[in-house]
Amino acid sequence: MNALPSPGFIAGSTVSPSQFVNISSAGDWTVIPATAGSAIIGVSQDYMAQAPGTFGADITVAANTGQGVAVFGAGQIAMVNSGAAITRGQFIKSDANGNAIPLTTNNPVVPQFVGGVAMESALAAGNLIRIWVQLGQISQ
Repeated sequence: MNALPSPGFIAGSTVSPSQFVNISSAGDWTVIPATAGSAIIGVSQDYMAQAPGTFGADITVAANTGQGVAVFGAGQIAMVNSGAAITRGQFIKSDANGNAIPLTTNNPVVPQFVGGVAMESALAAGNLIRIWVQLGQISQ
């Protein structure tokens, strides 16, 4: 059984559902969408900030600036948006928009930040897949 995400984070900017996030320098416990090459700390909640059908509801927003956002951390299973095709079992990292892309660079000198291991394949960008959140740096 998967544990619930940690609810104690604040969005430092607009965060989308199922997006890699990293720590913001703007404040304690503040997260922002991860970018290419950034140190990932987890995956944002997989649901939108407001209930569907309510005024102002937006399916692309998990939290607006200053709102609370839940984050799945190391060892948890999370849903993440793919930014490219991914094969299950691949280590994945963030693209420029916080989406999952495969770790493919073969450069042992420049370690890359890893966000997890794909538990499912994504046929193309825009697919939602389950990952096992595993954080750190890897050289391939």
